[in-house]
Order: sequence, then C-alpha cells, then structure tokens
Amino acid sequence: MFPCCCKCFTKTSADAERQPLSARTIGPYSKAAYGTDSLETARDTTVKKGKVNAKLVGVPDIDHLFTDIGDTFNKQHQHCLEISEYIRQVNESYKCPPNSSFSVCLQKIKEKHRDLEINVQMQGYSFMLEVQPEGAHEKLLHTQQQIKNLSLATKSVLAAGTTLQEMINYVLQKEEELTDRVKKMDLAYQDKVRVESNLKENLQEVRRTKQLSVQYRETANQVLAEMAQLADITI
Repeated sequence: MFPCCCKCFTKTSADAERQPLSARTIGPYSKAAYGTDSLETARDTTVKKGKVNAKLVGVPDIDHLFTDIGDTFNKQHQHCLEISEYIRQVNESYKCPPNSSFSVCLQKIKEKHRDLEINVQMQGYSFMLEVQPEGAHEKLLHTQQQIKNLSLATKSVLAAGTTLQEMINYVLQKEEELTDRVKKMDLAYQDKVRVESNLKENLQEVRRTKQLSVQYRETANQVLAEMAQLADITI
C-alpha cells in the first residue's frame, strides 16, 4: 500500500491571490487583487505543496468555476493526506516497516492477538477490520477505528475524483471560450494584462490538478484493491 506523496499547504500573507481557492472571495480590481509579486516563488510553492491556488479573473461565474475546482481538489488532497496518516499510524502501532503493505501489518496484528479472530471485511467500497470476540483489547479497538477512518478517506478521494474530472474536463473544453470572454472585458490596459495572465495561470493549475487528482485516485484504488484481496472479494 503506497501512501500519497502530498504535503499540507500553509498560506502566506504576501497577497490574497496565493490563498487556497476555498479561502478566496471575488473582490474589486486592484493591484492587491491581481498583483504578480513573487510569482515564481508562489508557483514553486504550489508545485511542492500540492494544493490548488488560483487568481481572480474578474468574471464572477468563471471565478466561481475555478473556486469549485479548487474546493473539490483541496478536499481530495486532504483525504489523500489522511490515507497516508492512517496507514502510518497502523504501521507504527504494530511496528511494521514504513510503507509496508497492510497485508504485512495484518499478519503482525494477528500474531499480536492470537486469541482473537481478525479479518478484513468489505461491503461495496467500505472495508473494516472485524474482530471476534469484540472489544477485547483497547489497542485493537483503536486500530479498528483507524481502518474505518482509512475506509472513509479512501471513498472520499474516489468520490471527489469523479466530480473533479468532470469539472476539469469542462474547463479545458471551454478554454477558448473562457479566454475570449476575459479578453473582451472593458478594463484599463494594466488590469487587462493582469487578468489575462491570471487566467493563463489558472488554466495551468487546472491541468496540474488533473494530473495530481489521477495520482490520488490511484492511491485510493491501491488501498481498495489490497483490502479486497484480503477480504477475498472482487471489486
């Protein structure tokens, strides 16, 4: 089982445009709102941190479209981080090698609790660690909760991925139309240059988001595939 390699984003106070999309609001035209200070630094930070950031283009429905993509992706990003964390916690609890598969850790769990019957159960895309008799060991109860949380995070990554790909595909299909609308805005020259540059960067972010989202879904699918194998079912 391979945890997703994504890091948490910490927003800076350099300007409003480098905030996560979920934290953005549509504001008036100004250098503060559309500035390009430290652009390369912001872009490098975005690539390293994983989360989506975007700039306002001044057309409400287009800005909302990018906001929706950002909100959905950032939630998926967070759930991917949770997958990694729950796997790490379980591995650490039973002294499993880092990044080892859950099947390895499950064997260690069974060895630790030889008096119990422990198995992975799966219903649809939900999985759990079934223990008989129930409630025997506090540590094992905690592990069951971690596996439950892992299941929820895995399903959330996949659910967000489906919605996200639909929105991303829509934006990329309408790229020419969106660009034309922004270019036709009645703005002063400097503002016009800024918003067109912002749109270009937003579209680059959307493409990057598409790639990262696929990686996150692959991570979730790896988890599901392994749990299904342990539960001896086909999904």
